[in-house]
Amino acid sequence: MVCIGNMLGFYQPEFFPKQTGRGYALSPYLRHLAQHRDDFTVFSGVSHPDVDGGHPADNCFLTAAPHPGSGGFRNTISLDQYAGERIGHLTRFPSLTLGVNVQQGSRSLSWTGSGALIPCEEKPSEVFRRMFVQGSPAEVAAQLRKLERGQSILDAVGSQAKDLQRGVTARDRDRLDQYFTSVRDLEQRMQMSRAWEHTPRPVVQVPEPLDPASPKAYMEKVKLMYDMARLAFETDSTRSISLLLDSVSSPAIEFGDHKLTDGYHNLSHHGQAVEKVKQLEDADRQQMALLHKLLKNLAKFSP
Repeated sequence: MVCIGNMLGFYQPEFFPKQTGRGYALSPYLRHLAQHRDDFTVFSGVSHPDVDGGHPADNCFLTAAPHPGSGGFRNTISLDQYAGERIGHLTRFPSLTLGVNVQQGSRSLSWTGSGALIPCEEKPSEVFRRMFVQGSPAEVAAQLRKLERGQSILDAVGSQAKDLQRGVTARDRDRLDQYFTSVRDLEQRMQMSRAWEHTPRPVVQVPEPLDPASPKAYMEKVKLMYDMARLAFETDSTRSISLLLDSVSSPAIEFGDHKLTDGYHNLSHHGQAVEKVKQLEDADRQQMALLHKLLKNLAKFSP
């Protein structure tokens, strides 16, 4: 399962088909996926009840927690993590949380059971090294020591937090309960990491990717993250991936012979201006072309 959040969506008149039923005519955007039309379904008119607040709503893309713009908002577990809790023990990584042009620690599609944000991996090279670069025996031993130290710190802090429970208000007890849930989540992740450190990483016949330096290389970053998702599934390194395509924070991007003259976000607020719509459509078509390539590559390795 790979959950992709393209946070500015697509230009709707070019995306949604005009007809319903199995024999519908593909829309201009969906023609890029014509090869896969028997393998996908397009839904329109769906939403999460009470998920409001404009751009903060992307926090609830995989959680459906209501009212993300409210002052007392508390998120819930995301779909990818829900799956990871149940099948994550079967693979080296219970899940992968990836992002494109995401400021570290600021946004994510993935949230723990206690509603804590799981930061995105934003560099394809780091994702590749985590999955496929085998450390030396000394490095593996060092990593195990780090895991053990982390466990001892959690034990100490957890013990202190339990002492606090005796003299706090009901509201503070609720916050401590959230904290304990987060600690338990982290302990489980550390235990699984310790077991997998002794298992050799898979070998792939592809080089480590080079990270694009500029956020203008948005489409190249998307392509590389799709490549990492494909490799993760091919090697059964994980079975649950979330990918946040943070076009909201992206500048005037460049791809192929195209150089957009305005920021991706500003283009989405086009007001039906002809030139802005044209540039937005160019970007959307490139997104669909990259999605086609991902689906084509994944189909080669499907059961």
